[in-house]
Amino acid sequence: MTPPATEMAESLSVNTGGTAPISTSASRSSGSPHDRAFRLLLWCAVAFGLLLRGAEYLENRSLWLDESFLSLNIIQKPIGELHKPLDYKQGAPLGFLIAQKLCVLAFGGSEYALRLFPLVCSMAALIFFARLALGAFPPFHALIAVTLFAVADPLIYYAAEAKQYGCDAAVNAILLLAAMRAIRYEFDTPRAAQLGAAGAVAVFFSHPSVFVLAGVGLTLSVDCLLKKRWRHAKTLAAVFGCWAIGFALCYVINLRYLSKDPFFEEFWRQDFLPSLLDVRWIQRFGVYRFLNFLALSPRNLPIYILLALGFVRMVRANPMLLSFALTPIAFASVASVLHKYPLFDRFLVFLIPPALLVLGAGVWSVAALLMRLNARLGYVFAAACLAYPVAHGAATLWTARNVQDLKPVLAYIQTHKRPDDVIYVSQLAAYPYKYYAARYGLNPDIDLPQTYVDPNLGQRYADGLPRRFDRAGYNPIILGYCSYFTTTSPGDLDKDLSALRGIPRAWVLITHGGGEGRANIQFLITSYLDAIGTRIDSYERPGLWGGSAAYLYDLTSKAPASSFP
Repeated sequence: MTPPATEMAESLSVNTGGTAPISTSASRSSGSPHDRAFRLLLWCAVAFGLLLRGAEYLENRSLWLDESFLSLNIIQKPIGELHKPLDYKQGAPLGFLIAQKLCVLAFGGSEYALRLFPLVCSMAALIFFARLALGAFPPFHALIAVTLFAVADPLIYYAAEAKQYGCDAAVNAILLLAAMRAIRYEFDTPRAAQLGAAGAVAVFFSHPSVFVLAGVGLTLSVDCLLKKRWRHAKTLAAVFGCWAIGFALCYVINLRYLSKDPFFEEFWRQDFLPSLLDVRWIQRFGVYRFLNFLALSPRNLPIYILLALGFVRMVRANPMLLSFALTPIAFASVASVLHKYPLFDRFLVFLIPPALLVLGAGVWSVAALLMRLNARLGYVFAAACLAYPVAHGAATLWTARNVQDLKPVLAYIQTHKRPDDVIYVSQLAAYPYKYYAARYGLNPDIDLPQTYVDPNLGQRYADGLPRRFDRAGYNPIILGYCSYFTTTSPGDLDKDLSALRGIPRAWVLITHGGGEGRANIQFLITSYLDAIGTRIDSYERPGLWGGSAAYLYDLTSKAPASSFP
């Protein structure tokens, strides 16, 4: 009888020249008690991951700035207008926008409705990834990879954000699963049709899916040529044809607008790869930042080592899947050099599934080696590698994630304001304020600038663009125009805040105001108002980019404008 450690070690040896993604030894041992236990643990990990995503969703945190940009478009625009350029310099896949709109039409415009489709995508990503891992690896290896996927912090976070990035991970997992199944079943008609349809639809739900499709297509083509599998050529041509038709339709209907907007290139210029040969940038701003984003270990060095070991293991064990995992990185890098795709955290969520496949292979390879000495050593090593990410993921169950917690700030204003109070809404707070205003008895009828990055916004207001909004039964609203996206110069800040001079009770609402030096508009505004008036009250909620805050000032004093710090 083969002992468990030897059985696991034997399953490392895979016929790299074949097309089947599952090793023969793994198949023979798939019914062993140990493998059944690993499969049970794997689905327990899936259940735990679903729990974490559900808990993140039910936390119902406030929409932050970026969410409010996209959510206002989804709520305000009819479904037939979503394929056109969006307001507030936003861009998202058309299929994602339509799915979001349908949720809003069905369930209203609450945060729960706006985040429902991202939640479904995140949960689907976990389930499809589990099926991919079980089909490609022995159960113990699959358990490691799936556990990492279940507790990866970005995948939990984007399960409850009204943006498309969690959908990117789901689409990648689905495409990898469809490609591996097509290989396993020798491109029979049902699997080829599934792969063709999945690729044609994917581009409508995930922009980076084009890199995944390019990587899958290149890998399959090279494999077909090298192994002279000519009988697959016609099938592959049909599959690629479906992808091309899907991409062409997506480009004509929606994507061409984004590709022609110079704003996105300018905004993300520091996140474009300077050159494919710039190793320092790739290591510092690419790999290092990506690993910090994953948050799988307090130190990145062990992750580097395990990724390297996982690469070596997958070269031997599953080169096709490894190629599917790595080639999209190459295509994304080329697009970044051409200033078409920034290599920034949220845009790299689609790479998390393949990264965790490779990392899982690294953990498994060391565990299998230790099992040759003692089976318990292998299990202990795997458990040690999983301990930090599991604990980190579990902590989200009892630790609130504060991004920009605007709701309690608006509730505070609602409770403490008086009928004659004036409310100044800082430039970047105006967008989430617009979403929440009616809920807290504040005036929602304000006109927002169509772009939040406009250095001439102050002049537009001076030329007559409305910035004060009075409506019977509501407190007057004054929109600010200073932020690190527009201007923070002392002169502009003085002109902006001069609208508040002489007001005995002026509320100042600030969110997304943090930054370094003169970019910290929250500090600049409060310092200025502290110098020319008296602070009566304040309420602050910490969070990212300065969090959210409200300040109440008496500005009836006549301090000179030169008092600006």
